[in-house]
Amino acid sequence: LFTIFVNTQSFSNEKIQDINIVGNDRISEETIIMFSGIEKNQKINENKINNIIKNLYNINFFNKIEIEFKDNLLSIFLEENPLIQNITYKGIKSKSLRNTVLSNVSLKSRTSFSNILLEQDKIKISNNLKTQGYFFSQISIKKKFLEDNKVDLEFDIILGDKSKIKEIKFIGNKIFKDKKL
Repeated sequence: LFTIFVNTQSFSNEKIQDINIVGNDRISEETIIMFSGIEKNQKINENKINNIIKNLYNINFFNKIEIEFKDNLLSIFLEENPLIQNITYKGIKSKSLRNTVLSNVSLKSRTSFSNILLEQDKIKISNNLKTQGYFFSQISIKKKFLEDNKVDLEFDIILGDKSKIKEIKFIGNKIFKDKKL
């Protein structure tokens, strides 16, 4: 979920004389300006404002961005994503299976939380479990929001029974027996 609010006056070769950033706690103003791709004395237009918003959302640090340009002052109002304090994975006891299943997850402790990345990680874990033969596994995720804009995540994974191939039958083959194939 994201919100884009742009309050602009008519752009007729307007230049950014000052940049004001509001709502950042963990991320410095210099970092935000660097990732946004803007500079003072740069000409501004609607396309550049769209690029600023796109650039800031791409770094996954923010869940709300509002931009206002008025009287040559570019104001960026932000709401930071929570910081992941801890991630726990329950239900997988084998270390080798755990390492294989969790090999390509994006969310880590001490990184910014994003619901989109959380859903992508859930899909990755599910696909990795299917690759290992656990086609009927179930994954539930608990989010516990903490003070100071932090969150704990708990993945509860129920593996279910491992699927196995019991028998393979070849249909239409009349020359070779099934065991030879």
